[in-house]
Amino acid sequence: MAYSDFTLDELLEKFDLAIEDIPGLFTGIEAKEANAYLRQTLEQNLDLAIAINTEKARSEMIIAPILLEVRRRDAQHLSLFSGVEFNSHLAPVHKYLIRSIKAINSNTETVTSYHCCLLPVACCLPSQVSFQLSARSKFNVDRAQGLNGICDFILSQSPEQLLIRSPVVTIVEAKNENLKSGFAQCIAAMVGAQIFNARKQNPIQTIYGVVTIGTIWRFIQLQDKKVQIDLKEYYIDNLDQILGILYFFAEPQELRIEN
Repeated sequence: MAYSDFTLDELLEKFDLAIEDIPGLFTGIEAKEANAYLRQTLEQNLDLAIAINTEKARSEMIIAPILLEVRRRDAQHLSLFSGVEFNSHLAPVHKYLIRSIKAINSNTETVTSYHCCLLPVACCLPSQVSFQLSARSKFNVDRAQGLNGICDFILSQSPEQLLIRSPVVTIVEAKNENLKSGFAQCIAAMVGAQIFNARKQNPIQTIYGVVTIGTIWRFIQLQDKKVQIDLKEYYIDNLDQILGILYFFAEPQELRIEN
């Protein structure tokens, strides 16, 4: 069993969760203006991604640039991972970049368009940025409980470049443009992140989840055994509002409490 195999009913029973639907749960969070680079990137990519209309195109051309901007805004506290395994020893970022550059220069066909799309962005990030790409490896927390498998993206509250230390946001790209189909997988990954943090004694009280198809975003939070799902759909036209929510999710929670 894996994250993607769970149904909501199975999650409720197995992990003793309670789910609450709340209209506009995160609408009160302050919007954050997107920078010119992100706006230009999405202006160039959005129509093309919609025209291609594959999960891969939406992930590379819409979702990843937005998450990279979130990462860039808080490089001292945040790392971004894609398709990773919590317990694996990941190769250093610079080694990956060197291999990718060599492959591109050699015109090899083994480099995916995903790598080609994000490589220029990753190379322009500050040296302290903890950005790691991995070729569809797995995110395994507790295989016995079914908390294993692919997680599309993870935001971690740590500048650590090699390992996930404090996962706080799990992001799932919904299949077949059906946002509801991604809820169970996302919540399962959130439970996995919660268990991971408890084992590491990380001071993270709330785990956040995102289910998206790029053009539409849905948001979830997990506190103890309580799952709250925002019933509002957030459209890419309201990019600043989406960014504001993502920044809020990613900020250090201990600082939020102090303020």
